[in-house]
Amino acid sequence: MMSKKFSQLIVTSAWIVALSSAAAAQSEDEALQVVADQVRTQGYACATPQAVQRDPDLSRPDLPVWILTCESSRYRVELVPDMRPRVTPLD
Repeated sequence: MMSKKFSQLIVTSAWIVALSSAAAAQSEDEALQVVADQVRTQGYACATPQAVQRDPDLSRPDLPVWILTCESSRYRVELVPDMRPRVTPLD
C-alpha cells in the first residue's frame, strides 16, 4: 500500500515539475489534460475538460494554481510539490 502511494507521489511530482518548469512552453492541450487527470485522480468528475488557465493572482513560482473548466463544473487546482494536488470545486 505504501509503495503505491509513493509511486503516485512520484508521478504527481513529475507532472508538477513538468508543468511549473515548462508551463510557458507547453501547449494548452497538454496542460489541460494534465490538470484534468489530476482532478480525476482526486475523485472529481471531469469527463470532458474544456479549458484550463493559470491563475496569476494565486500562483507562485513553486506553486502553480490552475482553473479547470469541465463540462458542468469548475475547479481550482493547486499543484503542490511532493504532495497530492489540492482540488477545490468552484461552482
